[in-house]
Amino acid sequence: VRAPANHPLLNDPMFRRFFGEQGDDERKSRGLGSGVIVSPQGYILTNNHVIEGMDEIVVSLGDGRDLKAKAVGADPETDLAVLKVEAGMLPAITFG
Repeated sequence: VRAPANHPLLNDPMFRRFFGEQGDDERKSRGLGSGVIVSPQGYILTNNHVIEGMDEIVVSLGDGRDLKAKAVGADPETDLAVLKVEAGMLPAITFG
């Protein structure tokens, strides 16, 4: 929850010290989580809470590549989400 930009408390130094600087520009939200590649075609299973509310998702692979991902499915109740990256023949987990 954010206070309106013209709220008088935003000018109070103690308030700003405790709650941090909050300018008119939007803050970027960053999250960090883990996932597993479940398909060589680029499907990745992760937790829903990691990607929930994100406008942009970037997946960092073990080989150093960063790939933009798209959420293609999510179930908040079980806290699971499926992402898709565009990359060919990724190493995927083998299910038993």
